[in-house]
Amino acid sequence: MTFRQRVVHIIANERGQTYTSNEFKTNWQRLMNTVIASGVVKERFTFHDLKRKGVSDTKGNKQEASGHRNAAMLNIYDVKSIIVKAAGEK
Repeated sequence: MTFRQRVVHIIANERGQTYTSNEFKTNWQRLMNTVIASGVVKERFTFHDLKRKGVSDTKGNKQEASGHRNAAMLNIYDVKSIIVKAAGEK
């Protein structure tokens, strides 16, 4: 008896197959045009920027959540701005 593992792609076409690189890029550009035109976002961002946002917004152990092996790599992804008080503000 053989075991066949079924692969399910998270981002897939109507047939459940993975997109080619060019298909994905085309679909991403269409999505960016749509969300910018509708006012959902103001500027373009890449698919990989979604990981940066996820790492930056993580409240717990960011290194563990991101899967990075060292803090140096994590620092590239953790881009959350530090909020500081204005001069003279208490």
